[in-house]
Amino acid sequence: MGDLTLYEISNAGKELQLMLMQEELTEEEYQTAMAQIEKLFLEKNENIIKLIRTMETAAEGMKKEEERIHESRK
Repeated sequence: MGDLTLYEISNAGKELQLMLMQEELTEEEYQTAMAQIEKLFLEKNENIIKLIRTMETAAEGMKKEEERIHESRK
């Protein structure tokens, strides 16, 4: 399960639940797979938070530079 989107991770969890209900997986296999999916989900969320923070920092820096340039024009 490489670089999945949040949507794909969510769908994988739903598919596992369906497989468990249809008895295609044992409870142990289900728990193991769900643990992997949960780990992927948490990692993806952390990366999204980091991206948002980076974008906020960049926007803040751009705003400060814009203000500096505006002041130097005066």
